[in-house]
Amino acid sequence: MIRPVEETNGGYSIGFKVVATMMALLLTAAPVSAPAINTNRAVKPMVNFPVPTLVPPKPPRIVRMEVTAYTVDEGNGDGITASGVVGTPFYTCASDSLPIGTKLRINGEIWEVQDRFGGGYENRLDLLMDTKEHCFDFGRQWIDVEILED
Repeated sequence: MIRPVEETNGGYSIGFKVVATMMALLLTAAPVSAPAINTNRAVKPMVNFPVPTLVPPKPPRIVRMEVTAYTVDEGNGDGITASGVVGTPFYTCASDSLPIGTKLRINGEIWEVQDRFGGGYENRLDLLMDTKEHCFDFGRQWIDVEILED
C-alpha cells in the first residue's frame, strides 16, 4: 500500500502522484540486456603450466642434549663466532654436530647455531649469554632441544 508522503523537499510537498509516477516508471522500464559476445574471435589455446608439488614441512626433531652456557669473554674476547658474525647473547649458540645456521627452540626461545666448540663434541650445545653470572645460574642441563631447521 502506497501512502502519501507528507515531508517537504526544498519547500515542495512530495505527494501521492509523484510517488506513484516514480513507481510506475520503475516497474515499466525495459530490461537492460547484456552486451553481445563476439563469437567470431579465435580462441587461444591454454598454456599448461606445471603445478608445483606441495611438500609438507618436515616435523621438527626433538633431541635431548647436554646444554651449557658461555660469554664473549671466553676465547679471544672479540665476540666473533665461527660463522663470522658477532654473537648475540640469548640467540647465538655453539654446536659441533649441527650445521651453522640451524635454528633451534630451547625452552620456548629460538636460538641459532653460529659458533663451534672446536672439540668435535656430539650432542652438546653451548648458549651465548651476556654475563658469567647468567652462565653460572644456567649451569649444565639436559634439555629437550627442538631442531627447527638444519
